[in-house]
Amino acid sequence: KSSKRVSLPKHCENPFKPCVLYEYFYHTLIRHYQLYQFVLCRERDIDQTSAHLEICVPPQPLPLTAGVNAEVWHYQQQLAALSAAEVQKRTNMLLLRETLHLEREHMLQRAYHDLKSPLQPGPSPSTGRGRLFWASGSQPLIGTKVIGTQIQALREILQTEIQTTFEILDLRLQKRALILNPPVPYPPPPLLEERAKKSTKAQLQKKRK
Repeated sequence: KSSKRVSLPKHCENPFKPCVLYEYFYHTLIRHYQLYQFVLCRERDIDQTSAHLEICVPPQPLPLTAGVNAEVWHYQQQLAALSAAEVQKRTNMLLLRETLHLEREHMLQRAYHDLKSPLQPGPSPSTGRGRLFWASGSQPLIGTKVIGTQIQALREILQTEIQTTFEILDLRLQKRALILNPPVPYPPPPLLEERAKKSTKAQLQKKRK
């Protein structure tokens, strides 16, 4: 059986002093019994709040061997932006060409619709039955209006293609200028003399082995 021992203060270790022992228990347990009972036996009120937090782990960094100098990275980003802008210009030119072709067809349809008004009913010279004939002097107007519509549409297409072509050439010139002036990598590459010395040292070491 396990026996529990109560540690008493030094002035109460003497068993021949019951008054001191009584005072000790009176001033500790008996006097504060209600307080102990209130603290130990009372049901505790627990207020808990829970919140769901989403923790986004940052991506794993690349190894140092795959790192790029800041100037070189900026240079690569500029080249990629110019290439993407050139591709976007070409795509916009194709879409605009299709749009202008559709507008030209609509303009021609409107021209033909407007030219239906000169048709006048009249008897056919061969059969004498009622037919639709063009009014006198209206046939040359048809050709001039249709040709003018086509010329206007082609002029818009040509102007747009010329403007887009010049913009693409400007982007190519900027890209070419960047390619001709690349940034110096860090650390800088070794000189030719240092490379020659390293190669000779490597060859001598191989011969010694």
